[in-house]
Amino acid sequence: MEVFLLAAGHGTRVEPLSKLLPKPLFPILNMPAIEYQIRYFSSYGIKKFTINTHHLANIVESKIKNLGLKGVKIRFSREEKILGTGGGIKKMLTFTKEKTIIVSNTDAIYNFDFNKILKAHKKSECLITLILIPTKREDYSKVFANRDDLIKNFHIRSHKISRGEKLGFFSGIHIIEKDAVPPLPDKDTFCIIEDYYSPLVKAGFKINSCFPKGIWLDTGEIPKYFDTNIYMLRNQNKFKIISQNLKANYREIKKNTFLHKKTKLPPDISLKAPLLIGEKVRLSKNLRLGPNLIVGDSTIIGEKTAAARNSLFMDGSVINKSKNIKKRIFLGKLSVPIKN
Repeated sequence: MEVFLLAAGHGTRVEPLSKLLPKPLFPILNMPAIEYQIRYFSSYGIKKFTINTHHLANIVESKIKNLGLKGVKIRFSREEKILGTGGGIKKMLTFTKEKTIIVSNTDAIYNFDFNKILKAHKKSECLITLILIPTKREDYSKVFANRDDLIKNFHIRSHKISRGEKLGFFSGIHIIEKDAVPPLPDKDTFCIIEDYYSPLVKAGFKINSCFPKGIWLDTGEIPKYFDTNIYMLRNQNKFKIISQNLKANYREIKKNTFLHKKTKLPPDISLKAPLLIGEKVRLSKNLRLGPNLIVGDSTIIGEKTAAARNSLFMDGSVINKSKNIKKRIFLGKLSVPIKN
């Protein structure tokens, strides 16, 4: 079994942040999102990973190589031009001898019991399973499944739900039995849904759906990325990987207020939960921090700043001008508003 992580995209929905830092490296409670996913799948005994890269590929590959992850095998599939979800998967399939492939986007965080997902996939006897999230929201493309969990339609607004049918959106996670599925399109660049799965369903091919219990959080847009971080800070015990990291590297100095073990607080500082302060952070005295604040590793908050709340500072941020900071995300000296 092997995991393909899709990390090649430009991250246009989170620009201008993604022009400096690739979206798969955006921190989730000070852990790169793609590291969370590697640790998540590793916790289920899956140790082989292929990651496609394109946008800021050197940064992505270098960061992953230096994460210090033990017991996993990671290789990269660099794309000179973007191949789309389908083209990226098709190229990565040429590298592996594994039969069962798990594919995941890198712009979502989840805590599903993946053993149960694999069991449902096997029980279905289908060669492809898509993990779906129940929804009635209009900001996600819909996928329809029948009472037997087989996919019926993709993205068809005029489709009327029949009794027993299920409605959801695609989580970005799918399972493919590599050696048995029909051949992928004879082109380099294509979309896995529009150009492969949808035509297969229309032709009568059985694709299974799975609606797992658990939490799925979107990080693909700036407000959603921030909201995901704050939700996880408030509910860290629901995410095993995050909880383990906090216990290993942070002190909970009061409820939902976490301070990295290598960071010292200056005198006369006021802290309001939920709050996370990372490694080797330099803070000026008399600061008021929180609530709903995440301070990344090696961040510097200078004397001209009096307070910060409802914000996120990525690793290495430098703040020394804004007196009162709220609803902002910082990366280096770049600052962007959080607009809901």
